[in-house]
Amino acid sequence: KQHGKVVWVMGPAFAFDRDARRAMQAIVENGYVHGLMAGNALATHDLEAGYRSTALGQDIYTQISQPGGHYNHIDTINQVRRAGSIEKFVAEQNIQDGIMAACVQCKVPYVLTGSIRDDGPLPEVYADVYEGQNAMRAQVKKSTTVICLATTLHSIATGNMTPSYRVLEDGTVRDRKSGSAGMPRP
Repeated sequence: KQHGKVVWVMGPAFAFDRDARRAMQAIVENGYVHGLMAGNALATHDLEAGYRSTALGQDIYTQISQPGGHYNHIDTINQVRRAGSIEKFVAEQNIQDGIMAACVQCKVPYVLTGSIRDDGPLPEVYADVYEGQNAMRAQVKKSTTVICLATTLHSIATGNMTPSYRVLEDGTVRDRKSGSAGMPRP
């Protein structure tokens, strides 16, 4: 928290449970998140939970599917798109809880990347895979710790683009991929 940058790579499972959302919100609010990387699903389900108290139409506390609740998902996407951004949606709808609201309120940068199967997607989601990879690389390069939870594909992608370093006895940092010695450690 104090001497590094913690980047979280998260899957949508966090948005389906009220307590998981609250826990992650507290982690963001307490300064343990310096960047978030996820797909369209985490952001959409989390915003739906803050907006309608459901994720894919399922109550996030009782886990009971709500009558007509499946429309909440598409309604949330449409409302975010109508607002023009996640930040504007959070403000306009006065969303007070959840992962994305905490990121907006605490000004934590996030990278959302999409896939061919995404509905929507939300306005900030990178639809171009190369642009998304570049944005993810930029986040990862700044990180000192990467925590990957509940997402196989984003975890693999992040692992493949995370640089690896070794501190030598003389204090220099050696990049394991190129094998070249770098600058002395600060």
